[in-house]
Amino acid sequence: MRKIGFAFLFLALLFVAKSAETAEQAKPVQQPTIQKQGHHIFAFFEIGDSAAEPDNTISSDDFVAILNELERGRYTVTSIASVLQPHEGDIPLVSLTFDGGYRSFYENALPVLKQAEMPFTLFITPEQINRNSPRYMTWEQIRDVADLDYATVALQADYYVPFPVRDDSDIRAGLNRAIGTFEQQLGFKPSYIAYPFGMYDDKTLSIVSEYSFFLAGFGLNSSVVSPQTPRMTLPRFALTGDYADLNRFKMVASVLPLPVFDAIPGRSTIVDKDAPDIGFTIDDAVTNPDKLSCFAGGVGKIKVELLGHRAELRFDQPLIEGKRLRINCTLPYISPEDGAENWYWYGLLVQPR
Repeated sequence: MRKIGFAFLFLALLFVAKSAETAEQAKPVQQPTIQKQGHHIFAFFEIGDSAAEPDNTISSDDFVAILNELERGRYTVTSIASVLQPHEGDIPLVSLTFDGGYRSFYENALPVLKQAEMPFTLFITPEQINRNSPRYMTWEQIRDVADLDYATVALQADYYVPFPVRDDSDIRAGLNRAIGTFEQQLGFKPSYIAYPFGMYDDKTLSIVSEYSFFLAGFGLNSSVVSPQTPRMTLPRFALTGDYADLNRFKMVASVLPLPVFDAIPGRSTIVDKDAPDIGFTIDDAVTNPDKLSCFAGGVGKIKVELLGHRAELRFDQPLIEGKRLRINCTLPYISPEDGAENWYWYGLLVQPR
């Protein structure tokens, strides 16, 4: 009788285990969660109405209008240090960066930033500062910025030439020289680096990785930072020239990061001019990949070939060697919670060679 009892108990437990296993197998596979908001990093260069390069400039009025918009509470303005932290909220994160160490930043942007005590990052090129040119800030002025609790001063190479066109020894020597000057003048090593013209390749990233104090690197492709974005190739939206008004800012400050992986080119901004290999796979969580549209400055709409969720970009003619090409891909998104309309956004910056 006892043996029968044990046998019955064994069979019962086996049945329960099998039932649980079957139920577990029947559960739908959980798709990756689509991020509600990302981290939007903006890049400014010259500020004002009398700058030497209008295409590299935002007017003082447009800059003030953007800061006024940021102060209305629709965004969380934060330092670039927070870009390395996960973001799960519904309010867009925004970070402001200023490249070049221009005097126009010090005269036209800094007073407004100080009044609002708004976090920002200043990327400087020591070789340009050492020229003692009236176009650039002085080291004393940069030290004034570094003393602000809400400011970060970081490095933008030794001089403003794209890393991919320089050889290894020149890059290392230049970085060593720039870092040495930076530390001598400011008393600390830079934690962040912005690549000149936003350009990098595998060689660049390998060399920069030798400097362990660099926590993140920044390009200039127009895209939103997501948890999948590599920390040494973080994108930034440039606000310059015809793309530097309040409407442009409000549009891109609210877009969602398009979740992609297996992107080509991955660790490089360099592509073959005759047969550019550019593509990416859209996450399965996105249910409408057929709605993807891609555009490039000077080219217009780009043909997209889709194989499932894999997108490959095709060009009708060879690209112009050396001319940087900014590619922006968008896809409509409708919130399942409230029906609100928005856009996914994924951007690349490439240079044909």
